[in-house]
Amino acid sequence: MLSVGQNQRRCFTLTPVVELVGKIETQTFPGPPGYESILHGDKIERGWYLRLPEPITVKANDPITDLGWKTEMHVRVLHRVVDWDHVKEKILAQGETVKIIGKLFNRQNGHHHSRVMIEVSELYKVSE
Repeated sequence: MLSVGQNQRRCFTLTPVVELVGKIETQTFPGPPGYESILHGDKIERGWYLRLPEPITVKANDPITDLGWKTEMHVRVLHRVVDWDHVKEKILAQGETVKIIGKLFNRQNGHHHSRVMIEVSELYKVSE
């Protein structure tokens, strides 16, 4: 498993499981139908995000086999994809520091509001 631990490592690839430490925050964005303006009728989309203390770079493993995936540099915020049944007992308050273990991937549609997503497999509160 690759780990940013206390953020020693700054470059990750999409496939392996990674461990990242950061703070939880919620963000609100316009959703369907236009993904442009809540004031003009788009639905509200709220999501949980992980804000890293230091930026990371996320690269495709192999540019030939990982078609469509691109390198993202200076990533500080990751949208969290969570299996709520797995982590619902660990839902934490905004602003808390957590360690997330999961898999990184590039955003794929309008519901993804950060350049890099993390599919959460484990979530732990970190004492500061």
